[in-house]
Amino acid sequence: MIDCSKIKHLIVFVHGLTNKCTQHNLCHGLALFQAHEQNKLKYNNQSHMFYSRANLGVTGSDTYTNTSQGIEIAGDRLAQELDTLLRYDFSDTTDLSLIGASLGGLFSRFAIAQLFATKKSVIIEKNINLHAFVTLATPHLGSYNLRKPRPSIPGITNSTRDLHLHNNELENLAKSSSDILGNFTHRVAYAPLINDGIVPWCTSALSLSSLSSRSLFQSSSSVLVPNPNPNPMIREYKSSPSSDKCDWIDETDPNLVKVVQMAKLLQGSPWTIVDVNMPHKHLATLYLTGPQASQSQEVASHVLKWFKINDVKL
Repeated sequence: MIDCSKIKHLIVFVHGLTNKCTQHNLCHGLALFQAHEQNKLKYNNQSHMFYSRANLGVTGSDTYTNTSQGIEIAGDRLAQELDTLLRYDFSDTTDLSLIGASLGGLFSRFAIAQLFATKKSVIIEKNINLHAFVTLATPHLGSYNLRKPRPSIPGITNSTRDLHLHNNELENLAKSSSDILGNFTHRVAYAPLINDGIVPWCTSALSLSSLSSRSLFQSSSSVLVPNPNPNPMIREYKSSPSSDKCDWIDETDPNLVKVVQMAKLLQGSPWTIVDVNMPHKHLATLYLTGPQASQSQEVASHVLKWFKINDVKL
């Protein structure tokens, strides 16, 4: 049993669009939970990693329905859950961190903006410190093949439609969440170097430096940055808006101009970018089993350092 009165740092893991996770099968991100528990005991840390239930269903189909209803609906559910957790379940919490996997990163951005938008924000009322905001392969700037609306494609949901640059969902989210993200001590984006045709590197790294109509909008199975190193962590560095040039921009294409505007808004506060030698589907799930298990564990260990529960110096 968890003694909630002793929990000072609440870390909430938010999954993305999936039909795998259910209320009784919390499968995504398990490498994170295992690493957290091991290090928590080792360093006697007063933190707790909570698996968000906001969009989980009884069945995988229910979870898929919940996570596919759109960023706003799924994000609002998460905001309500966070409010309840901080007011009642973990009322003695002093620090809050979020880990958003894939679309979970966008749900988390919406939720934190929603909490600040309310007249009685629990974060302001309780003077809760926003510690770390971490995303794993999150399509911050949109995703592949979504440059134009294609509602007739099977499998296109409201959540994936929100990533289409023809609408204003991502643009509005950038405007509402960019300043609030600046309140976090750490903003960290883990970006997949292997493009599996779902979420390419540039959108998850909030970068314009290699952004092009091909790299952002078209699926590809190519490795964007070839590296035979089996270690999943390639490099860690600070985002630098001043050096993130985009001289190729076609000002006649409103969608590409919109991407540049979103990137600049989000980079208003510096991020740490971590390039990872994994595809989106592995980085966003961090399974404990399967061929990617060892890489998942290494990534999980790296993620922990943002929560000050190991001996890695920031």
